[in-house]
Amino acid sequence: MIPTYNRAHYLPQSLESALRQDYVNLEILLLDNASTDDTPAVASRYAQDPRFRYIRNETNIGMVGNWRRGLYEHVTGEWFLLLSDDDYLIDDRYMSKAMQIASLDRNVVMVYANGYILEEETGTMSEMTLPFRGIVDGRDVFMSRDQVGPQDFTLCNVIFRRAVAMEHDAFHNPNNLSCDSELFLRMCLPGKVGVCADRVSVYRRHTSNLIRGVDLNFDQLVHNTEMFLVPYRIALQSGRLGAHDLELWRSRHVARSLRRTISTLKKHHRPRLREAVAYFSAHYGNLFWRCLKLKDRLGLELLQIAGAFDASRGTSR
Repeated sequence: MIPTYNRAHYLPQSLESALRQDYVNLEILLLDNASTDDTPAVASRYAQDPRFRYIRNETNIGMVGNWRRGLYEHVTGEWFLLLSDDDYLIDDRYMSKAMQIASLDRNVVMVYANGYILEEETGTMSEMTLPFRGIVDGRDVFMSRDQVGPQDFTLCNVIFRRAVAMEHDAFHNPNNLSCDSELFLRMCLPGKVGVCADRVSVYRRHTSNLIRGVDLNFDQLVHNTEMFLVPYRIALQSGRLGAHDLELWRSRHVARSLRRTISTLKKHHRPRLREAVAYFSAHYGNLFWRCLKLKDRLGLELLQIAGAFDASRGTSR
């Protein structure tokens, strides 16, 4: 799946990198989210390739909505890769390698690989080197979150087993722009992960990456916490992680993410802080409160806000 919106200038590089893959049983879906630039003209260049399908939304349904529609309505394969329109593959055999790895163990739910990260403003390229190879327990990948530099995965080379992704209701929340990370972490828990040691892709960072605007959007900021809270809740419920690993993950990721979110809400959306606390309480209950240090200044402030919120409804904590 190659979702796109008004990036006709990037699109040929992404599309052609997919079309060069030597894997035979391949479909390439260009999911145009009602672009107003030259995207239809670019797509027309590839219309004669039987592997290529151009699908255009009549209206813009948002980035996550476009991903979900593509996955649930248009993908026909057993596996899918979400290749952003500004990223590209550099190994023409990656799909073949990934499917070979997946064929070795029926419990593999994802395959991913090493790659490069391109900082477009400076032109610098950094290497992402994973600490794994072959087939590994998904729990090990789950625990490696934020322990691999410059980052622990790039979406442009993750191949998901479609049925498992749909079981996890992939891309269900249009306000969670980190739903790719959420899905990746969730799918680590039930199965195994295949790892290709080669560097197969280039992930491009630039000023128009949508994730950079999350802090200024109240709904996106609040809902982006699903990236860590939902996988953590699943890990708790499933019993797939031991007590030590759960506590490490809670403090390293969930608590840190929540506290950063609350601090950002105070900075940019202070009048709506009570609304945010109400959302977290309603959706996560005691799990939200257990993930924070409630005796410091921030924790006490949130407890006061929550008390006021509950009092307004005639209830008590």
